Amino acid sequence: MHVETERFLLAGEQLVALTKLDATVEGSDAPVKLLSGAVYSFKDGKIHRSAFYYDRQEALEAAGLSE
Repeated sequence: MHVETERFLLAGEQLVALTKLDATVEGSDAPVKLLSGAVYSFKDGKIHRSAFYYDRQEALEAAGLSE
């Protein structure tokens, strides 16, 4: 499995990380590719909350952004 962060976006007090996951299904050669996102909210300079989304658009909308 390989996970790569492709982009970071700032949205006020939030950071959006857009990621790509490449993997192979165990026991087969079937490839899996997932384009996802995470939203981190900060308070007093520390991560206060994190939310992970299977869909990048949902992550962007949660932070008040669009692609």
